[in-house]
Parts: sequence; structure tokens; C-alpha cells
Amino acid sequence: MAIKTSAAPAKGAKKGSTAIVPWDQKFAQYAKESKEQLKNVASGGVGIKFGRGNISVGGAQIPGGKLECIILGYCAMNAWNKDAYDPDNPQPPDCYAFSITYGDEEMRPHEKAPMPQATSCAECEKNQFGTAITGKGKACGNNERLGLLLSKDCEDAEDVGTAEIATAKVSPTNVKHLKAYTDMLINEHGRPTWAAITEISSYDDPKTQIRLEFKLVDLITDEAMLTALEKRQESIQDTVQAPFQAAAERPKPAAKNAKFAGRGRR
Repeated sequence: MAIKTSAAPAKGAKKGSTAIVPWDQKFAQYAKESKEQLKNVASGGVGIKFGRGNISVGGAQIPGGKLECIILGYCAMNAWNKDAYDPDNPQPPDCYAFSITYGDEEMRPHEKAPMPQATSCAECEKNQFGTAITGKGKACGNNERLGLLLSKDCEDAEDVGTAEIATAKVSPTNVKHLKAYTDMLINEHGRPTWAAITEISSYDDPKTQIRLEFKLVDLITDEAMLTALEKRQESIQDTVQAPFQAAAERPKPAAKNAKFAGRGRR
């Protein structure tokens, strides 16, 4: 079965009408809020990792480097590690901060960050250009953290209510691609990201190492699906702003997330 994207006429509706008319005003408000979250961009659950031409969900590789999903929401995330990144042994950030608005001057280290580097991100030297170990960037990455539902887990409204949420980090070099996509949904379709099916593709890029592309697959118009998705997205910030687990506390991916193996495009 495929995820439902079209709705039958509402009970009592005239022939030719649709069940989604009442959603137009809601979409406008949600789209406005979505745009506000990323207005300053110039450029918890199962973990999704974007690699150089590949994507993994809970440690399981997704064939083709493409993933169909529903983006419930996102937040800005600053993250710093004292040690250089090791792809064979990735570690949670030593200092990190969250905000619903990218570039929020009120961002400050999370209370559970192991090694907070300053009282606020705005005054932290790690959040200044030229502090990166390599290159001219920042030692602290200004990322976005997404909360997603895999489209294969959401064939109907009941599935949406129980599907496990996955989280994914969008790097500073790819935030601009996320913003371009959300702007397209807002300007051309008047939709927030959770009312559409999105394909995320990861490519090996010689300049930035990893390039992400966000593509609209379909708009969701099924009334029951939209109602269920609206309810799930209302609490998504609890997931995307959840503190990181220390490496010793995290479950082993193979045991917990083997069920995701092979999941990608339908």
C-alpha cells in the first residue's frame, strides 16, 4: 500500500468539492511559523545519518541514498565537539544548544551539555568564523535538527499516530537547501513541511563532502492523515530538542533498529 495523498469529498459536500478546504487557513498559519523559524538563514528518536552519497536509518543503510519521509518539524542546533570527528566512532556533542528560530541570539548551552563553552552562543568564541580545526568556518556547527516520519511507516492516519519519529542533522552547508525547499512549499503550495511527502537525497560533493537535496514527492490531502499529522507535529519540538545521550547510554543500533534495513523509496 502507498501513503494516501488524496481525499474523498467530505460527508455532505457538493459534488466536485474537496475535504481539505478548511485546511487552507491552518496551512497559512503553519507555513508562516515555518518561515519564521528559518528567516535568518543565509545559507530524541531513531537517528538518521547523511553520508557521502548514502543515508542510514538507525545504522541500517538505505539503498540509493534517497529517503522518502514527512518532515514534522525542525529546530536550530549548535553543536561542538572537543575532538575531531571520527566517522567510525561518532560521539554526541560536548556542548550544544537548541532554538526554534535559526540565529536566535538567546541560544545558550543546554543544561545537560557535558562541557558548556559559554553562557550564551552569541558570545562563545567557538561560534566565530575562523575557529574551525580545518578551513575558515566555525568550531561550533550551526545546524538544523529535523524530526521525521518515514513515509513507509505512514500508510494511513492510524500509522501516523504510532509511527516512530526519527531525527536527523542538517549541516551548515545544507541548511540553505532546506530553507530553499521550505520556501518553495510555502510560496508555491502554501504548505508546511508536515503536509507533504519529501524525498531527501544525499550526494558526495567534492567541495562540501555531503550535499543534501530536498524534493517534493506529493502533497498530502487526505483529511484523516492531515488531522493525525497536525497532532504529531504539535509536540515535535519535545523530540528535536531532546538532550543527547552520552555514548555509553545509547542503545546499540543493530539490536534496536534492524527493522529499518532496506527502507527507502517505495
